[in-house]
Amino acid sequence: PDQEPVLADLSARGFEAIDREALDQQSAQLAGWLKSQGIGQGDPILIMQPMSVRLYVALIAVLRLGAMAVFIDPANMKANFRAACRDLKPLGIIGPSRLLALGRRDPDMRSLRFRLRTTGWGWRSTAWRRALASKPQKTREIALTEPAIVTFSAGPSGYPLGVVRTHGQILEQHAAMSAVLAPLATSVTATNVPAVALSNLALGIPTVLMRQADPKCVERLLHDSLPGADGKPTGNQVTRLVMSPMVASQLVDSLSGESLDMDDVVVTGPLYPDIATKLDQALERGALRIAYGHPEVDPITEHAFADMISADRLATSVGRGVLVGRPVPEVEVAILPDDYG
Repeated sequence: PDQEPVLADLSARGFEAIDREALDQQSAQLAGWLKSQGIGQGDPILIMQPMSVRLYVALIAVLRLGAMAVFIDPANMKANFRAACRDLKPLGIIGPSRLLALGRRDPDMRSLRFRLRTTGWGWRSTAWRRALASKPQKTREIALTEPAIVTFSAGPSGYPLGVVRTHGQILEQHAAMSAVLAPLATSVTATNVPAVALSNLALGIPTVLMRQADPKCVERLLHDSLPGADGKPTGNQVTRLVMSPMVASQLVDSLSGESLDMDDVVVTGPLYPDIATKLDQALERGALRIAYGHPEVDPITEHAFADMISADRLATSVGRGVLVGRPVPEVEVAILPDDYG
């Protein structure tokens, strides 16, 4: 239903949700403002908004126009930022004021048509609320071969590389991710993985957006229910977690002996054996699963922690690598010898 919450920000204060109707309206209004700035099909727009409802409003607005959303990996932000500016020359930037300031002295950013700040105050930038006062823009029809998202992150050599995904590839990623994660129609997912939230949005699965798993946020996550359009609790609580290894480690530290009443927990990357064991023991029901693959591309392999035999756990604990599980059907895997044969 349009009035049911589809995305919610999680903070120490609790949940701040948006329903499908409001998400559609705000993204259409923001697309209208972008069009007034001269943005059209194929134009690169740099989105530096952290994991939040406004991130998805901005992304959907950019895609409505057929423009190209450009993201940078925060792990090496300055190098990735410079590479994105040099290679693509974005026409605009969207993000909080503290990140908009990052490109003020960059010569490749001087030709920007706009700076849209989602929070804070900034010189020579437009406020989020003002942009949302624009006339709504309808969604354009775009070929599946057109680029939709470019993500800049460190490549194998450590040098920043831009990974391009077309609209068709995003649909393929969504199909593969849905098959691996297999969310139930009645589930409520909490995640800090952007691609998972986007896939859930396509499925209509309510999703709580996590930035971190500190004790106050974890307390809200485990005990509060999502608010409805009227701000009142709906009674719907988080039933599954999909998170990065870093947030999984934070969660274990923040539980303080409290149990997890979840259908399942999925970690999107290698997990230290002690953390995996503690997380598995904290689960009252359900199972701990580990999925491997670049979080912004596709799942590659996955396995259930309970299926690991004692020899595998021992090998992992003494530093002989991590068990990656079975490859998903959608990928081809080549096993290559390393320097030791």
